Amino acid sequence: MVQRTVEFSATTLSPTEAQTYIQHHMYPGQRPLNKAHVRYLASLMQTGHFRAGTILTFAYIKGDRTHTYCLNGQHTLHAIVLSEYPQEVILEYREVATMAQMATLYASYDRGRLRSMVDTYTGFATEGLERTHLAWLNGAIPHIVSGFDGIENDTRFLQFSRNATLRYAWLLPWIPTMHQHLQIRKDGDPQIANMISKRAAVLATCLVTLYYQREKATTFWTTVMKNTSLAAKSPAHTLIRFLYATPAVHLKPHMYARYVASAWNHAYHGTNVSKLYARESTTPILLEGTPYTGKRTRRLYDATGNPLPI
Repeated sequence: MVQRTVEFSATTLSPTEAQTYIQHHMYPGQRPLNKAHVRYLASLMQTGHFRAGTILTFAYIKGDRTHTYCLNGQHTLHAIVLSEYPQEVILEYREVATMAQMATLYASYDRGRLRSMVDTYTGFATEGLERTHLAWLNGAIPHIVSGFDGIENDTRFLQFSRNATLRYAWLLPWIPTMHQHLQIRKDGDPQIANMISKRAAVLATCLVTLYYQREKATTFWTTVMKNTSLAAKSPAHTLIRFLYATPAVHLKPHMYARYVASAWNHAYHGTNVSKLYARESTTPILLEGTPYTGKRTRRLYDATGNPLPI
């Protein structure tokens, strides 16, 4: 087992020192600051009710102690500055080998406000995706890697999906395709684009088709999002009617995806359709032109939760 250095130092931290940490030692993947929580902590400090000995955690790369990053405690630091009262705290310093290990360590700290999965992702390389776009992709990923199977009662899958490191590993290969989706939606009808991006099952089908059938899928999803002069029975028009008529809460995600798949399958073959029909939930999803062939459920993770090749 690799031993990591951990050091603790008790100190009285002044507002000036706290400001220095904020300016020069904040971890770049920190979640957005919750100003209301900062004000709450500051009020505790001003009334003498803040917990003495609160731990602030910093990490550094082995061999470079001059660059330390605050992983846990940014709200406390900001509260010390706001309150203008020094506080007795414990500074914890942890040595890591790489920035990737630092990101994993950051993900493990859940004191105070719980970090969301998207908060955790900001500690990893997300290739320019904004927080909102990460949230959309994060919602779609479980449906893709589970093969659009019903996952609500799959305890093993749910356990894997709640592991930030595993879920990030699932998400990473799909980031370039997410950028393609975002490029398509730029010129689309905002309402239709949002129904596609914000409904996880719809976005999941969109991403799979874009990944495996880039040219055809780009044409199809561009047509759907622009919604311009569409023939009444075209797959794009019929899908738009379905999206407007069927809020996401009306169907379980794996069934919603099967209706969307029906529109894609007709578009792939160039046939018209006036009403979408879904395959049975017990039948694997069919997305024409992709490895989701309808013959078996295609799961993209192994027995330990690690991702399999797309």
